[in-house]
Amino acid sequence: MTAPKPNHVIAPPSALPGIKPRFALIAATVMLLSPLAMPQALGGGETFVETFDNGSNVGQWTWGTGNQFINPINGNPGPYLRDNTLQSCCPAATTSFNVDSVYVGNYREMNVTSVGIDLVTNFASSGVDGRPLTLMLINDNGTPFNFADDWGAYYIGPVNIPFPGVLSGGPQGWTSYDFQVPSQSDSTPEGWVLFRFDGEPIDFTWNDIITDVSVLRFNYGDPSMIFPFLGWDVGMDNPRITTEPTATPGDLNGDGVVNVFDLLILLEDWGECGDPDDCPADLNDDGTVNVFDLLILLENWG
Repeated sequence: MTAPKPNHVIAPPSALPGIKPRFALIAATVMLLSPLAMPQALGGGETFVETFDNGSNVGQWTWGTGNQFINPINGNPGPYLRDNTLQSCCPAATTSFNVDSVYVGNYREMNVTSVGIDLVTNFASSGVDGRPLTLMLINDNGTPFNFADDWGAYYIGPVNIPFPGVLSGGPQGWTSYDFQVPSQSDSTPEGWVLFRFDGEPIDFTWNDIITDVSVLRFNYGDPSMIFPFLGWDVGMDNPRITTEPTATPGDLNGDGVVNVFDLLILLEDWGECGDPDDCPADLNDDGTVNVFDLLILLENWG
């Protein structure tokens, strides 16, 4: 994808900058006739955020006990999802099993680029230092209520879980966490670990999990470590997921539509590419912008 070139406006053939004369009349005619010749806003990433306002809870986020509730104040800001009676070795903010939502599915097809969440630890009954927050993508193996056979991938983040008031003399407060998700990678990205909850040998690939995520989880600590059971008062707010529109061949200005403005870009670049590594109009990567690239663009028109 390339940044749009400026000043692609409807103009008479003689005023079309950078377009070879033999193409100018064609371009101007298409611009006048095309119903798609109106300027479009540039496309961009979309982020869905659950704020827990008005009792909303898309994805049925949970702390895993069923005791969570929406606290109406002191979130980041406003309401937040709290569990103040949690007994666990490692709390986990997680979407519910067997619940379809924007947070789960085929991350590659969705072109997911990042996920994130805001967390607070109001209280813990003992020390919790040295616990990094870990992102976990989980597949339920077709048995959503049998957790033992689940599998997936995790990434240990660089930032520890929020420090509770028990050690610091006052809670750390809300901490925001965001993780990049390389959903378009064909192999296990650096830093990611494939796992099975049952400890059996890994018999799946990164492609299997990234195209079929059943549960999104943020885990309090490295999942390969053993932690003591503690009493917790924890909260989550603003769980979020960001997706990017998948580029369509021929959408040269990245506005989500293949139209006359992309045609103008292609015509401006007509001929041999000066730099084959920076020639976005060369849609078939043969080193030349020509009729074959024009056909690809027209095939994806709209």
